[in-house]
Amino acid sequence: MPEANTLPAAARRRLLAASGLMLCALALSACGLQPLYGRQSSGGSTLGELQTIRITPIADRPGQELHNALRNELNPRGQPADPRYALKVTLTVSKDEIGVQKDDTATRANLILSGTFTLVRLADRVLMTSGIAKSIVSYNIVTSEFGTYAAEEDARKRGIKQLAQQLRLRLATYFERLASGAVSP
Repeated sequence: MPEANTLPAAARRRLLAASGLMLCALALSACGLQPLYGRQSSGGSTLGELQTIRITPIADRPGQELHNALRNELNPRGQPADPRYALKVTLTVSKDEIGVQKDDTATRANLILSGTFTLVRLADRVLMTSGIAKSIVSYNIVTSEFGTYAAEEDARKRGIKQLAQQLRLRLATYFERLASGAVSP
């Protein structure tokens, strides 16, 4: 015999979903997870640190595009008036043809963008952090030269955007770890 106060299936699903969300929220609050761009316990903010970085010019046209993408990622209002740090990036772009057919023609290529970076504190010229960030994007090689050129240009733009985002994340993580005392300059 069915009970008089059983919930309909839709209501049970909503209740179960709400309970699951509450459980996830409690678990996350207990793990020490905190927003990367939020205020730090020391009073500073990662976002504020990123906005004090001056990006030095990067050679060649892809370098200019990376410079602009980094500026948009780190400080979209333009170069800081009183920078605390200088970011130097050396960009290398290479192409690896894959998808080779029997007649030795490639039908696909990987565009590999590699950015070697250094972040220097301007006050005392101390090297804060350095490393390499990479982005690999693919595109089709078609019979039309223009089509292949357009596909390669699109891949380059996508790769540059990915590289800029990767560099922003690496720098933000560094500043967060610096503020927490996990790393030293």
